[in-house]
Formats: sequence, structure tokens, C-alpha cells
Amino acid sequence: MLIDDIPGKYGELEPTPFLGQLKQVFPSFGSDPFENQAALGFLLAREGISNAITLGLSDQVAFDQVSDQKIMTNLPIAFDWSHNNHEGAQNSMWRRVLGTVSGLIRLLKSNFYLNDPKFGTMWERSFIYIATEFGRSRERATGSAHNLSNGSVIISPLIKGNRIYGGVSPSTGLTFGFNPLTGQPDPSRKTSEAEVYSLICQALGIDFDGRSDMSGILA
Repeated sequence: MLIDDIPGKYGELEPTPFLGQLKQVFPSFGSDPFENQAALGFLLAREGISNAITLGLSDQVAFDQVSDQKIMTNLPIAFDWSHNNHEGAQNSMWRRVLGTVSGLIRLLKSNFYLNDPKFGTMWERSFIYIATEFGRSRERATGSAHNLSNGSVIISPLIKGNRIYGGVSPSTGLTFGFNPLTGQPDPSRKTSEAEVYSLICQALGIDFDGRSDMSGILA
């Protein structure tokens, strides 16, 4: 079993031998659905059952009781929750996302791929893509002002990290793309979803007809 480590509680089912590691990196393991998703995703990859894992925050506000106070532990990841307190809402959401991703990376770095040292650590083969929601146009006459101008976060040893690719125009507030062969920002172009998909595949050594060359940002 993934969570319980009570001998014999589930008959012949045994707890995972990684239970100790999971509890160490995920402090709310067992009660936090998001941390549980990350733990299960790690185990699926660790045992070679799956090579692509999707995690997602709940759309419900959640609180934990700490002494005599209630602490917000989950805020739905949506702009609609941040109109009145944008910084607080974003801080809560990113704390949840990056805290769980950090724990997942620790697990990936401390375990060999398929439990074989000759393959290196799981982290050496990992690519984490944090998708973001829609953007907003700067001016809204009517409607919701949804806009595709947005960014995403990539964490991986397979790319040149610790930098921003593309940028934001100070005159329009909209994002612009980058040159896929050099990685340099290019205000004259937009980076398409197809190029982002190509980047993920190229970094992982997956080829397909029509794949864009994104070598400018590969490690």
C-alpha cells in the first residue's frame, strides 16, 4: 500500500519500501491530495510503469486546523481568486506548486533510474513543465479579456536553466518569444505551443515529423 504502514491491515498487500522517503519530503503526505499525487507519480516512474505524469491542484479551497487557527492549505489556481488580493493568492498557489515540485525533485535526485546506477539518477532524465493559465489583455472593453499571452515554467537538467526565454513588452504588457536556435529574446516573434511541445520532445530524445529545432535552449 502507498500510505498505510500498518502490518497486515490490508492482508497480503505490503507498504511501499519508499514510504519513509515519501514522508520525509512531503510533510503532509497522506492528507494532502496534491502531495499524494506527486508521491504516486514518483512511484509509477520509479517502477517503470509510467514515463509521463500529470499533477493538478484541486479547485477547492482547503484549510487545516493548526492549534486554534485555520491555515489555508489550498487555493484554486485561477486568476478569479486573486482579484482582491493578487499577491497573497499567487503566493499561496506558487507555494503549493513549487513546494511539492521541490520534494519531487529531491526524490528524483536520490534514486537511480530503474534502480540501476549505470543509468544515472531519475533526475538526469526528468523534465518538469509547469503550465500556467490564460493571460489577460491589458485593456478590457467587454468580456473576460482572456489572452494567450502568457508564460510557463520549465525545470530540468536537460535545458539551459536559470534564465528567462522571451520577455514582456513594456509598451503593450504582452509577452514575446525567442529564437529557438539561439535562445535569445526576439520581440518580433511569438513562441507557439507546437514549439514548446517540440522542445519537450527534443530534450527527451523523442523525434516526430515536423518537430521544430529548439536546440538553442538545450543543455
